[in-house]
Amino acid sequence: LQALCVLLWQSTSYFIKVRKVSERYLPKEVFAINTRNPEGMNQFGVLMQGVCMATDAGQYTSLSETISPLELHKVINDYYGTIFPRVKGRKGRISDVIGDAMLAVWAAPKIDEKLRLNACHAALEIKSALVRFNEDSEYPLATRMGLHYGQMRLGNVGAMEHYEYRAVGDTVNTATRIEGLNKELGTRILVSAPVIEGLQGFFHRELGTFLLKGKTQPITVFELIGTIDEISNLDPNWPQLAEKFSQAIDLFKTKEWEQALVLFRKINNDFPGDGPTQFYINYLHNRLSTFSENSGNDHAVIIDVGNI
Repeated sequence: LQALCVLLWQSTSYFIKVRKVSERYLPKEVFAINTRNPEGMNQFGVLMQGVCMATDAGQYTSLSETISPLELHKVINDYYGTIFPRVKGRKGRISDVIGDAMLAVWAAPKIDEKLRLNACHAALEIKSALVRFNEDSEYPLATRMGLHYGQMRLGNVGAMEHYEYRAVGDTVNTATRIEGLNKELGTRILVSAPVIEGLQGFFHRELGTFLLKGKTQPITVFELIGTIDEISNLDPNWPQLAEKFSQAIDLFKTKEWEQALVLFRKINNDFPGDGPTQFYINYLHNRLSTFSENSGNDHAVIIDVGNI
């Protein structure tokens, strides 16, 4: 009887440890369902509505060439130790991590505005936390983020003896492409129109409509700058810059190319270093000769990033 009690205690203790470790890889409910039906893991998945956030750290590739794997391991763990709490603190879920790239999701079976609110707040909090991280770190990592809202399937992906729990769908792919657009625009946080439309309390600006690499449908993209309450503390020039930029974008939309270029150049003189402004100056300068009133069409105001 004593031996049986010891064995039972050891088994219970082991199961508790397994449960604690598994919860760092899988949500509790997923672990419970899969342990009840391990043979049906390939079928497990739920269709959700929500936001996908894709992040990527600049300079990571060059950093991996200059420091040892042990050093890199510590840097990237410290880096994710800064990001993950902001995601989970805003009720998000880490879907995937590959090197310096992370995918996080805020998802529910039904449409819920709180998902978009939490995702946007998390992105801004990550941005602020990484400022402090980069100030203290010997190896700073400038991070770009892309957010998109839509349908996704959360479930097991894999076959045979290996599965991973992650989000799948066009929402994930689009978020990744939006993240990559930051490189072209010189921005840090980009969100799609479905993410930001109708949300109150955020300061943002429309950057235009883009046909992202590998996509067939264009998407309107916004730069998420901060909350309304904190924007004056970030930079008192932001409201004026955003207003002028909006005027220039309106000229671009109406195909008034020359006037738009003049205004973008004036913005660049008044607010030097603004990435989106410099992007449009270069884009219009290079493409202006191909534009004409007769050849213009509705797609002329859509920027094909894949061809830049």
